[in-house]
Amino acid sequence: MQLPRPRIQRAFVLWFNEHRKRFVVPVRLVGCTRNGIKIDMPGFGGAVRGFLNSYAIDVSVTWQGEIIDLLQSFEAMPRRMGNGYRCDLCLPEHVRIFHDRESSWRDLLFEPFLEWVNTEYSAAQRLDLYRIKGGTWAELVVKDTEIGDHCIASIRVTERAGREAMMRHELSH
Repeated sequence: MQLPRPRIQRAFVLWFNEHRKRFVVPVRLVGCTRNGIKIDMPGFGGAVRGFLNSYAIDVSVTWQGEIIDLLQSFEAMPRRMGNGYRCDLCLPEHVRIFHDRESSWRDLLFEPFLEWVNTEYSAAQRLDLYRIKGGTWAELVVKDTEIGDHCIASIRVTERAGREAMMRHELSH
């Protein structure tokens, strides 16, 4: 991928190219616009996508053309102050001073995203999608538990010959 112009995007592409082998799940950067970078999150048939914008990495679930839920969001808004940068979104007790914006993005966005992918996302056996009275949400399921009430779809991940295979189970509720 050619290096994009927005600074956060350049920083992410450079960081990703250096650290891609650390991801347990083979996420890929699949598109870049002036608004952000699209991130492919394999394992659930394209239902889960990541997106880096000017201050966050958001991981969302879309099913049958409808946005179901925002699974995770990592945010950072570094602002220059004195001899460094601090995140305007951090609680006062968690404020750290970074020597540059790239360091804040790495520590507050990129590395937490990697950790989440390698722990919670990679451990999920199933993605359950729910709807009740117009509200929707998604849940990554680690243990093979009973599917809850109001589940409209359950997407299971299985390993076959070293490759991911999908089994979709649409439920009538």
